[in-house]
Amino acid sequence: MKYLLTYIALFTSVPPACFAQKENIDTVQFNYSSVVLVDSVPGRVLQARARLFLSQNFKSAKDATIQLDDPEGGVIVVKAMIVPAVKSLILGSIGYGHVHFTLELRFKDGKFKYTFSDFFHRGDGNNIWDGGPLSNPKPKCGSFHMSEGTWRKVKEYTNVDALSFIDRLTAQIKNSSVGVKKDDF
Repeated sequence: MKYLLTYIALFTSVPPACFAQKENIDTVQFNYSSVVLVDSVPGRVLQARARLFLSQNFKSAKDATIQLDDPEGGVIVVKAMIVPAVKSLILGSIGYGHVHFTLELRFKDGKFKYTFSDFFHRGDGNNIWDGGPLSNPKPKCGSFHMSEGTWRKVKEYTNVDALSFIDRLTAQIKNSSVGVKKDDF
């Protein structure tokens, strides 16, 4: 009986949290953009810090490809992807295809601008079909091939990962100690 009461108490408290996440993720536009001020730092230095961050966070050409790196124009454009993985108590971490996006970074003295856009889900070719643009309320492949719950999980994971990536990117570009080390070899 005590297990039944624990079970009922646990699962009657879960739906409101799930409902709140559903409402929030449906309003996300998957287009992240902002200007970040970094006082008294030349644009070329900010761009060098961004290059270092990208090389550390995207280990292979499979994860990201730099489409444009223009030091004189102060622009970096990257086509990248993430693998939305949802953790399950029973099955561990489950991958849900790949989410591709475009990252554009613009640099000027004392500031930089990031723009994440064009978030698009592609299936892995096995059991996950192409979901299409993440701004869509339902997957392009239809609910028969990808449930609305799975589509929501892909969007939730991508949103959390994009926001985390933005935090790490801005922190490293603003960090004045990045790239200062000198090697005595």
